[in-house]
Amino acid sequence: SRLSFQHRSAIYEEIHGVRTLCPEETPELVEECLHQLSVELACMGPNLKTAYDEACLMYPETSYIHTNEFKLRFLRYELMNPKKAALRIVSFLECAVELFGKALLQRPLQLSDLGKDGMDCLRCGDYQPLPFRDRAGRRIIAFVNTFCLQYPIEVRMKVIYYLHWALTEDTESQRKGLVGVLWWPTLGCSQTELSYAPGPRDHILGARLYAGNPARVAAIHICLPNKPLFALLRSVFLLAIGDARQRIKVHAGEGLAVQYSLHGYGIPVDLIPVTEAGNVKTKNHQQW
Repeated sequence: SRLSFQHRSAIYEEIHGVRTLCPEETPELVEECLHQLSVELACMGPNLKTAYDEACLMYPETSYIHTNEFKLRFLRYELMNPKKAALRIVSFLECAVELFGKALLQRPLQLSDLGKDGMDCLRCGDYQPLPFRDRAGRRIIAFVNTFCLQYPIEVRMKVIYYLHWALTEDTESQRKGLVGVLWWPTLGCSQTELSYAPGPRDHILGARLYAGNPARVAAIHICLPNKPLFALLRSVFLLAIGDARQRIKVHAGEGLAVQYSLHGYGIPVDLIPVTEAGNVKTKNHQQW
């Protein structure tokens, strides 16, 4: 691993909710980082920030990208590193324009931007935020059932972008990040069958989603049966996800054993929105 022992230990502690890697924000640090971020954006080559430059040209004073709230969201994602935050801002805007249109050059993402397919995908409940935070105060998103794989990747990306944006509007969530829980379908129902083969376009768009994601993911918990086929799928997934695999914890076993393991990380397992029969629970999701 290219990570130092100290960095690996820090990530391990953050996964467990013991600490957050985001540094304490003093007025001096915030002012300096905002200034350096403006410098980085100004010095960046125009071919790398087409959407950003278009927003500045079309809305030189009224676009939300000029606000400190917008800039601090990405600085917190990158642990107050202005250079990395600048790259993430331009990546976010490029991907947001492709997914939602140029309206997002002026204003933040809204629920109405999802469109009909996006709303249907969100309503089905395969992606849903839990109503309570974990013991570290982090918002949790559960990915269940068929993970909305019946929808095109563009629709799924829209929903994930919206959830990540909506769940990190407060400072605490931006600093602490989100927690993802992937609950494999067969943990709840042995008859569930999931067949999906991602194509090259899926990998490309997935990489762009990661590069422009507006919310830092502090930990990802993958819950799946302890069977050879799923061990192979786990290996493929960890290889494909790249550097993010440092924040992944795999819980292999049957339903109750996996719940017990998750509970050790401060996750309210009784709120995982899947019944013992494998049905998706949507009551809390519809209220949200």
